[in-house]
Amino acid sequence: MKKLTIMIIGVLLLSSFLIAGEVSKVGTTALGFINIDGRLESAIKIAIEKGCDALFFANNNLGILSLNILDKLGKHVPDDIGLVSFDNPEAFQIAKPGITCFEQPIDLMCAEAIRILSAKINNKKPSEYQHLLQGSLILRGSC
Repeated sequence: MKKLTIMIIGVLLLSSFLIAGEVSKVGTTALGFINIDGRLESAIKIAIEKGCDALFFANNNLGILSLNILDKLGKHVPDDIGLVSFDNPEAFQIAKPGITCFEQPIDLMCAEAIRILSAKINNKKPSEYQHLLQGSLILRGSC
């Protein structure tokens, strides 16, 4: 099995992956950019220079912006580099190729937030503060 190198861009996602050890479990090396403000193009250039196989974005805005940057750099998804992101905006569905993404269960997340807030408003302790909700991996042509 080939060892992959991915760049994870976004503070929460990088921290979560590294803390959970998920990256090493799948035989992957992770390079991370935490504070990306105004430096997305630089981060992508570094990823390409380091031979990254894929970019993994913590939010869809960075994923969408990366498409233009990769085009500007003459890089093609997925031939030159793979792309995966959180959320599932329409842009990912109509992009060529379509962008693989992890769709968060927004409806369930909202229901959990309302449940916890309702309990707090009524001076009750919620039965649990952490709840694992199942999202969906939507595979498209970007990796």
